[in-house]
Amino acid sequence: MIFRFHSLPSLRVKREMDSNMNDPTTGKDEGNPGPPPPDAPSGGVTPGQTKGAELPTQHQQTSEANHDPAPKSLWGRWQEHTLAERIMAYFTAVVAVCAALQVWILIGGSGQTDQLIKAADINACAAQKIASASSRNAKAAEDFAHTAGSINSQMADTVKKLNLQASRLEESAKQTARLATDTEIANKQAIGMFKLRNRPWVGVEGDVAFDENGISWVGPKGEEEVRKEAAEGRLPKRVIYHLKNFGDGPAFNTMLVVQPMTFPYVGGDDIYIQVDSMIEKSCRLAEQAIAKRNGDLLLPGGEHPVPFPTPWDSSRFLFTPGCIVYKDVDGEFHHTGICYAVSMFLSPEPKGLESCGSRMPAD
Repeated sequence: MIFRFHSLPSLRVKREMDSNMNDPTTGKDEGNPGPPPPDAPSGGVTPGQTKGAELPTQHQQTSEANHDPAPKSLWGRWQEHTLAERIMAYFTAVVAVCAALQVWILIGGSGQTDQLIKAADINACAAQKIASASSRNAKAAEDFAHTAGSINSQMADTVKKLNLQASRLEESAKQTARLATDTEIANKQAIGMFKLRNRPWVGVEGDVAFDENGISWVGPKGEEEVRKEAAEGRLPKRVIYHLKNFGDGPAFNTMLVVQPMTFPYVGGDDIYIQVDSMIEKSCRLAEQAIAKRNGDLLLPGGEHPVPFPTPWDSSRFLFTPGCIVYKDVDGEFHHTGICYAVSMFLSPEPKGLESCGSRMPAD
């Protein structure tokens, strides 16, 4: 934008010249005088002029127009113009100042504008890259979410399968434990049955009879005393116990202990309490004898007669509580209680003893 400024006098002169050139009454322009009007006198006198006065020539008019009056002050010059001219000049000056400011701002801010444009381009590129990265991240996140969902689903299925396997394994372990317990019980039972089938069982075979070959007594006695006891019916008799191994295993250190007892009557709990006590005592005595390596070997099915002296009194009842003790191949003790009784005053004289009943335990 280009602004052209003129001084106020020059503008005034120019306007006067333009006015004279465009005046229809004159009919002429600067340097080109027009023809005289029709009603002009031949002498060149226009209306309003004094007759006999001469018009100025064109050179004189130009000289007068270009001739500046005496210099005036700036305020005086300002006062010569009309109000419209002064307002126009004021607004022209304001427009010029604003244009100069705009030019200065544009010139001074062009560098910053370029930098701002470059920075804006950089930011736009960075924003585009960030948007692209964000899009890729969003796609990756979506893919990861899809993959994670699939993994979670697979993991859930795997967990269900593992829980099912664990439940089955737990049930299998319980069944195995029950089977092991049952097997252990069965093994114990089998071992027990094997031992029962292959262990020795020793007891008394047949009746318990008196020895018919003669009498027997305990301790030193004279002939006269023996005869006297025999005459009175008090001579001891010998009882034969036939021991037999009824089992399938050998019986080691087989030992028989008998504790004969006589009573004036039969019946009453006191008698059987004493009989049971004598059976237990006989077992203890037999174990003590076995501990000293006493006793006989009885093979399966083997028999062994054991004579035992018994007191005799024809006026009383005879009881013979006792105990058979032996060991198996494992060295375990086994016991068989015995009890036989007879009435010594019977007639004719009895040939043997009878069982006491249920008082014959065995283990």
